[in-house]
Amino acid sequence: MNEPNCEALNRAHALEGLRFEQTRGPLVEAVVETPVARARVALQGAQVLHYVPAGARPVIWSSRVAAYTQGKGVRGGVPVCWPWFGPHPEGLGQHGFVRTRVWHFAGAERVGDAVVLRFGIEDDADTRRVWDHAFRLTLEVRVGPALDLELVTENRGAQAVTVTQALHSYLAVGDLHAATVQGLDGVSYIDKLADGERRRTAGVLVFDGPMDRIYLGSRDELVLDDPAWGRCVRIARRGSGSTVVWTPWESGAAAFADMDPAEYRDMVCIEATNAADDAVTVPPGGEVRLGTTLTVAARP
Repeated sequence: MNEPNCEALNRAHALEGLRFEQTRGPLVEAVVETPVARARVALQGAQVLHYVPAGARPVIWSSRVAAYTQGKGVRGGVPVCWPWFGPHPEGLGQHGFVRTRVWHFAGAERVGDAVVLRFGIEDDADTRRVWDHAFRLTLEVRVGPALDLELVTENRGAQAVTVTQALHSYLAVGDLHAATVQGLDGVSYIDKLADGERRRTAGVLVFDGPMDRIYLGSRDELVLDDPAWGRCVRIARRGSGSTVVWTPWESGAAAFADMDPAEYRDMVCIEATNAADDAVTVPPGGEVRLGTTLTVAARP
């Protein structure tokens, strides 16, 4: 699907606080600006690129040198990883195929002080060549005092399908060296930087080097404590029995063409996932939901 026409989108979906524009390369973005929050969402991948509540610093991080090009994921934001998370066992690419395809904009509405955006994508001849299943995927993005995302997978085929998936949230921080995560004490994880060894976290999680972990059976709410910005970000998850925590650190960031190595201090990924042991099976005609809510609060 090609990028839609901004003028046509603005006519079809006229709503106070919402506009469509194409100002950073070829990608069309839905731009939300209201008294309570601002956000940008690319139609390619239905990828949230920016979110900041009124009077606050950004919650969602995107790289200063990110590439906004067709068919390539943007470094940052909230990529939708589906129907597989991580590398494909047969070399079909990282994190599935929907994050680099253009989604259909299905509508928008005001709900209280929030703007709700809806995006959709379904199988076609191109997706069937990669993943031969009938599906419909929808993403609802609620932009208000908090940011809420809900991904719905519908199995439209005659056979059950198993998926791994993630809302791959890149969270902005004032200084990763000072940040910690609360809520993972005693939770076991798969350490992807140690050949998949299974370990357990003790106490609060601190950052002192590269990290790529899949936490299994983690609590539904975690807290990212950010002393440098004097705030906490509460991360509530739904339909997610696993959480990925990832930072490339400076050494890993240096390997990315679309990230300045110094930016590693500005972000950390804490992701609502169904990954590894937490893969989900969707029966014929059934659906599964994966959601996350990000809320900013002052440090206690």
